[in-house]
Amino acid sequence: MSELAPLHTSLESLAHRTAKGALLLWLRDAASTAGYDHEARLGRLAWRVNRGGPHYGIWSEYPIVAGGNGNERVWDELDERWFGRPPSYDELVIGGVRPMAIFDIAIQERGRLSVAIEIRHKHPIDPLKRGLVRKLGMELIEVPAYWVLGQVERPGEIPDEFWLL
Repeated sequence: MSELAPLHTSLESLAHRTAKGALLLWLRDAASTAGYDHEARLGRLAWRVNRGGPHYGIWSEYPIVAGGNGNERVWDELDERWFGRPPSYDELVIGGVRPMAIFDIAIQERGRLSVAIEIRHKHPIDPLKRGLVRKLGMELIEVPAYWVLGQVERPGEIPDEFWLL
């Protein structure tokens, strides 16, 4: 194996990846519109924006490791290597750490994660991941890929039936 070859290759379908990208854009657009230190909203989903662009504290492929790292203290406050982004799966494994979970989308607020969002395309959220989110005291939203891909513009609301915790 080449030194540059990734340890982990994503097996996301095009529908899953596209839905995740669209939802990220909508959330970051809401944060950008709200502005720093103000409340962003997408319907009932609300959070205080405490990071600047381009991510605004809305992260994709966000890892959580044992001991709460990544949640109780967000990555960019935990280690200067992760300034402006969370570590990748490969970076953690090379450092000798395996993530307990990786969230499709995570919303950071007040120095910790407040919301985990999973895109559902073929399979529901794993019960272990659901239990971890509950233990971490976060909100959990499972958004079907078909719903995201069926929108013609940023929706004003995430339907109540998508909220799991």
